[in-house]
Amino acid sequence: MRPPYADLTAEKSRYFAAELRKTGQPLPAGAKVLEVGFGQGSFLAYARSQQWQVTGTELNPHLVERGKAMGLDVHQTQDLAQWADGSFDLVVAFDVLEHVPPAEALAFLRALLRVLRPGGCVLLRFPNADSPFGLAHQNADVTHLNAIGRGKVLYWAQVLQADVLALRGQAQPPWGVCPVLTLCRLAVWPVRTLLNLCVRVFFLGGAPIDYSAANIVAVLRKTS
Repeated sequence: MRPPYADLTAEKSRYFAAELRKTGQPLPAGAKVLEVGFGQGSFLAYARSQQWQVTGTELNPHLVERGKAMGLDVHQTQDLAQWADGSFDLVVAFDVLEHVPPAEALAFLRALLRVLRPGGCVLLRFPNADSPFGLAHQNADVTHLNAIGRGKVLYWAQVLQADVLALRGQAQPPWGVCPVLTLCRLAVWPVRTLLNLCVRVFFLGGAPIDYSAANIVAVLRKTS
């Protein structure tokens, strides 16, 4: 049975909203948004629910066909050359960067920033290579070619002259999910906070690494 396509639950909506708050830039209706590697289309559905003009790229032809059947503006490509500089207000890539070979990562990020307007943001999610909790995600897929931690992101941002607005664990909104999961997230939060503090202080020299997070979300802002 195929997974549902462009399935937007209340929980997913809260999750996407929580991640986008990290940009510090609420997008108005009509904003132009690009998702690279849209997969099953949940974020495309969320963007459309916000009345944004959303475009998606994906290599899987079957996913592209399903997107087109739903009236979505989707393209089977990994090349962003067809879009002019500054075409979008926001670019997102969930679970994509880890598939990019390390030698190509800078060029990939440079292409994302190119199609952004000045001041626009790129939002990236990837397994946390700074933590053993990220290993299950990183090693679960043989096409994961790039292990990414805080140091790499800061280096890339410096080379690309982009501001780092956020670099921390994936959002986990406790509300709007089943009661058991809500209680679990609320109970685990102080444990995660204490674990992060202890690891930073005693092992990492105070480096602000989100050790307890399985996935990291980074937000880069285009400066010019």
